[in-house]
Amino acid sequence: MGHSDSQHDNLSKKIEEILSKQPGKGNVPNKQTLEDLLEEVNIYHQELVFQNQDLIRIQEELTESKQHFVDLFDNAPIGY
Repeated sequence: MGHSDSQHDNLSKKIEEILSKQPGKGNVPNKQTLEDLLEEVNIYHQELVFQNQDLIRIQEELTESKQHFVDLFDNAPIGY
């Protein structure tokens, strides 16, 4: 997940840089810059969606595994 953190930091810096520029002084970001930034944000969002789906799947697998061992312990013929 380190890659996502650095990507997040890079996006944050780019957004802060664009927002810090004062309108009216010739520093207004052009349409292409904003479109490129939006594309990066969309890609980052999709990566986060996929990571979230993986985490949900893994959580479900862990829950099933835990339940398996709880059932095994509870239904053991010899008490532990």
